[in-house]
Amino acid sequence: IFNNIIIVQKLVQTKEYKQAKHIMIFYPLKDEINLLSLLNDEDKTFYLPKIEKWSKYNSFGEIKPISFAASPKL
Repeated sequence: IFNNIIIVQKLVQTKEYKQAKHIMIFYPLKDEINLLSLLNDEDKTFYLPKIEKWSKYNSFGEIKPISFAASPKL
């Protein structure tokens, strides 16, 4: 949690963040950096992806859609 606070503090100080009006972030998984506190910034519009289907990547470089029922559990 402490690392998340430091990362967010540094991020909001960057020129890119200050100039941005629209920002896309991801909802963090268990061991990922949590940027959700940025959502409190009312001067920005935030976007999160919505995943409706999964695709499987194989060693041949192909990406094939799979049914949602066969999707990995996160």
